[in-house]
Amino acid sequence: MTVLVDWQIEKRCLEGMVEPYERSLLNPTSLDVRVGVTAKLFAYKEGGVLGLIKRLLWQHFSIGKEPEVICIDIDLEGTSAGDPYFLKSGDRILIASLETFNLPEDVSGQFLLKSSRGREFYEHLLAGWCDPGWHGSKLTMEIINHSLRRLPIYKGFRIGQMIFYGLDSLPRDSYKITGRYNNDRVVQESKG
Repeated sequence: MTVLVDWQIEKRCLEGMVEPYERSLLNPTSLDVRVGVTAKLFAYKEGGVLGLIKRLLWQHFSIGKEPEVICIDIDLEGTSAGDPYFLKSGDRILIASLETFNLPEDVSGQFLLKSSRGREFYEHLLAGWCDPGWHGSKLTMEIINHSLRRLPIYKGFRIGQMIFYGLDSLPRDSYKITGRYNNDRVVQESKG
Protein backbone atom coordinates (compact mmCIF):
# COMPACT_ATOMS: atom_id res chain seq x y z
CA MET A 1 0.00 0.00 0.00
CA THR A 2 1.33 3.46 -0.87
CA VAL A 3 0.10 6.94 -0.03
CA LEU A 4 -1.11 8.81 -3.11
CA VAL A 5 0.59 12.16 -3.75
CA ASP A 6 -0.97 15.38 -5.04
CA TRP A 7 -0.87 14.68 -8.78
CA GLN A 8 -2.21 11.13 -8.26
CA ILE A 9 -5.03 12.43 -6.04
CA GLU A 10 -5.89 15.12 -8.57
CA LYS A 11 -5.97 12.62 -11.46
CA ARG A 12 -8.32 10.33 -9.51
CA CYS A 13 -10.54 13.25 -8.44
CA LEU A 14 -10.84 14.44 -12.05
CA GLU A 15 -12.03 10.89 -12.82
CA GLY A 16 -14.81 11.25 -10.19
CA MET A 17 -13.25 9.91 -6.96
CA VAL A 18 -14.28 13.08 -5.07
CA GLU A 19 -17.07 15.46 -6.10
CA PRO A 20 -17.02 18.39 -6.14
CA TYR A 21 -13.27 18.57 -6.62
CA GLU A 22 -11.49 21.87 -6.07
CA ARG A 23 -7.76 22.12 -6.67
CA SER A 24 -7.43 24.56 -3.72
CA LEU A 25 -8.22 21.63 -1.37
CA LEU A 26 -5.22 19.62 -2.58
CA ASN A 27 -2.24 19.10 -0.25
CA PRO A 28 1.02 17.19 -0.98
CA THR A 29 -0.44 13.86 0.27
CA SER A 30 -4.07 14.59 1.16
CA LEU A 31 -7.25 16.40 0.16
CA ASP A 32 -9.04 18.76 2.53
CA VAL A 33 -12.56 17.75 3.56
CA ARG A 34 -15.19 20.37 4.30
CA VAL A 35 -18.32 20.46 6.47
CA GLY A 36 -21.49 19.84 4.49
CA VAL A 37 -25.09 20.75 5.27
CA THR A 38 -26.48 17.93 7.43
CA ALA A 39 -25.59 17.19 11.04
CA LYS A 40 -26.98 15.44 14.11
CA LEU A 41 -26.27 16.80 17.58
CA PHE A 42 -26.49 14.43 20.55
CA ALA A 43 -27.45 16.08 23.84
CA TYR A 44 -28.98 15.30 27.18
CA LYS A 45 -32.73 15.85 27.21
CA GLU A 46 -32.65 17.64 30.53
CA GLY A 47 -30.36 20.66 30.58
CA GLY A 48 -29.56 23.34 33.11
CA VAL A 49 -28.02 22.99 36.56
CA LEU A 50 -30.49 20.32 37.71
CA GLY A 51 -29.75 18.20 34.64
CA LEU A 52 -26.01 18.60 35.22
CA ILE A 53 -26.31 17.49 38.85
CA LYS A 54 -28.38 14.44 37.86
CA ARG A 55 -25.83 13.49 35.15
CA LEU A 56 -22.89 13.84 37.54
CA LEU A 57 -24.63 11.75 40.21
CA TRP A 58 -25.42 9.04 37.68
CA GLN A 59 -22.02 9.07 35.92
CA HIS A 60 -19.84 9.17 39.02
CA PHE A 61 -21.91 7.45 41.70
CA SER A 62 -24.51 5.37 39.78
CA ILE A 63 -27.29 7.23 41.61
CA GLY A 64 -30.60 7.79 39.90
CA LYS A 65 -31.86 7.03 36.41
CA GLU A 66 -29.57 7.10 33.36
CA PRO A 67 -29.94 10.53 31.66
CA GLU A 68 -31.89 10.46 28.42
CA VAL A 69 -29.96 11.43 25.28
CA ILE A 70 -31.76 13.01 22.34
CA CYS A 71 -30.69 13.52 18.73
CA ILE A 72 -31.31 16.91 17.14
CA ASP A 73 -31.08 17.39 13.36
CA ILE A 74 -29.03 20.47 12.47
CA ASP A 75 -29.29 22.17 9.06
CA LEU A 76 -26.02 23.92 8.19
CA GLU A 77 -27.14 25.13 4.74
CA GLY A 78 -27.33 28.83 5.67
CA THR A 79 -24.23 28.92 7.87
CA SER A 80 -20.98 30.69 7.04
CA ALA A 81 -17.73 31.82 8.67
CA GLY A 82 -19.53 35.03 9.63
CA ASP A 83 -22.64 33.25 10.89
CA PRO A 84 -21.66 29.75 12.13
CA TYR A 85 -23.40 27.17 14.25
CA PHE A 86 -21.53 26.95 17.56
CA LEU A 87 -20.65 23.70 19.32
CA LYS A 88 -20.68 24.13 23.09
CA SER A 89 -17.90 22.61 25.16
CA GLY A 90 -18.53 18.86 25.33
CA ASP A 91 -20.98 18.77 22.40
CA ARG A 92 -20.98 15.61 20.30
CA ILE A 93 -22.10 15.89 16.71
CA LEU A 94 -22.18 13.82 13.53
CA ILE A 95 -21.49 15.95 10.45
CA ALA A 96 -21.70 15.02 6.77
CA SER A 97 -18.94 16.18 4.44
CA LEU A 98 -19.59 18.58 1.60
CA GLU A 99 -17.73 16.17 -0.68
CA THR A 100 -19.16 12.95 -2.07
CA PHE A 101 -16.72 10.04 -2.33
CA ASN A 102 -16.51 7.32 -4.98
CA LEU A 103 -13.44 5.28 -4.09
CA PRO A 104 -12.18 3.01 -6.87
CA GLU A 105 -11.51 -0.65 -6.15
CA ASP A 106 -7.76 0.01 -5.84
CA VAL A 107 -7.91 3.00 -3.43
CA SER A 108 -8.78 3.22 0.27
CA GLY A 109 -8.91 6.37 2.38
CA GLN A 110 -8.41 7.58 5.92
CA PHE A 111 -9.99 10.73 7.36
CA LEU A 112 -8.04 12.75 9.92
CA LEU A 113 -8.61 16.19 11.40
CA LYS A 114 -6.50 19.02 10.11
CA SER A 115 -3.79 19.80 12.67
CA SER A 116 -5.17 23.34 13.10
CA ARG A 117 -8.53 21.90 14.18
CA GLY A 118 -6.80 19.66 16.73
CA ARG A 119 -5.00 22.69 18.15
CA GLU A 120 -8.39 24.35 18.54
CA PHE A 121 -9.62 21.26 20.49
CA TYR A 122 -11.97 19.79 17.93
CA GLU A 123 -11.68 16.03 18.18
CA HIS A 124 -12.58 13.35 15.66
CA LEU A 125 -13.16 9.82 16.87
CA LEU A 126 -10.96 7.23 15.20
CA ALA A 127 -13.62 5.93 12.83
CA GLY A 128 -12.37 7.40 9.57
CA TRP A 129 -11.29 4.38 7.51
CA CYS A 130 -12.90 4.17 4.05
CA ASP A 131 -12.73 0.87 2.18
CA PRO A 132 -12.06 0.60 -1.56
CA GLY A 133 -15.33 0.61 -3.47
CA TRP A 134 -17.13 2.91 -0.99
CA HIS A 135 -19.19 5.10 -3.25
CA GLY A 136 -21.92 7.70 -3.69
CA SER A 137 -21.55 8.85 -0.10
CA LYS A 138 -20.86 11.81 2.10
CA LEU A 139 -18.37 11.07 4.86
CA THR A 140 -19.94 11.13 8.33
CA MET A 141 -17.50 12.72 10.80
CA GLU A 142 -17.79 12.18 14.55
CA ILE A 143 -16.78 15.49 16.16
CA ILE A 144 -16.48 16.45 19.84
CA ASN A 145 -15.72 19.92 21.20
CA HIS A 146 -13.01 19.45 23.86
CA SER A 147 -12.36 23.18 24.12
CA LEU A 148 -13.36 25.26 27.12
CA ARG A 149 -15.11 27.63 24.72
CA ARG A 150 -17.61 27.37 21.87
CA LEU A 151 -16.26 26.26 18.49
CA PRO A 152 -17.73 27.24 15.11
CA ILE A 153 -19.05 24.81 12.50
CA TYR A 154 -20.33 25.98 9.13
CA LYS A 155 -20.85 24.82 5.57
CA GLY A 156 -17.53 24.74 3.73
CA PHE A 157 -15.38 24.79 6.91
CA ARG A 158 -12.13 22.87 6.29
CA ILE A 159 -12.26 20.45 9.17
CA GLY A 160 -10.13 17.54 8.04
CA GLN A 161 -8.28 15.79 5.30
CA MET A 162 -8.53 12.51 3.46
CA ILE A 163 -5.37 10.51 2.89
CA PHE A 164 -5.66 8.07 -0.02
CA TYR A 165 -3.81 4.76 -0.26
CA GLY A 166 -3.15 2.93 -3.51
CA LEU A 167 -3.51 -0.83 -3.03
CA ASP A 168 -0.97 -3.36 -4.25
CA SER A 169 -3.78 -5.80 -5.10
CA LEU A 170 -7.56 -5.75 -5.30
CA PRO A 171 -9.66 -7.06 -2.39
CA ARG A 172 -11.54 -10.35 -2.84
CA ASP A 173 -14.86 -8.82 -1.70
CA SER A 174 -15.82 -5.37 -2.91
CA TYR A 175 -17.29 -2.79 -0.52
CA LYS A 176 -19.48 -1.82 -3.47
CA ILE A 177 -21.34 -5.05 -2.74
CA THR A 178 -20.71 -5.69 0.98
CA GLY A 179 -20.78 -2.12 2.31
CA ARG A 180 -23.67 -0.79 4.40
CA TYR A 181 -22.70 2.87 4.06
CA ASN A 182 -22.82 3.26 0.28
CA ASN A 183 -24.99 5.97 -1.31
CA ASP A 184 -25.44 7.88 1.96
CA ARG A 185 -26.21 11.44 0.82
CA VAL A 186 -26.78 12.83 4.34
CA VAL A 187 -25.22 12.31 7.76
CA GLN A 188 -25.69 8.73 9.00
CA GLU A 189 -26.02 7.31 12.48
CA SER A 190 -24.71 3.81 13.17
CA LYS A 191 -26.27 1.06 11.09
CA GLY A 192 -25.12 -1.50 13.63
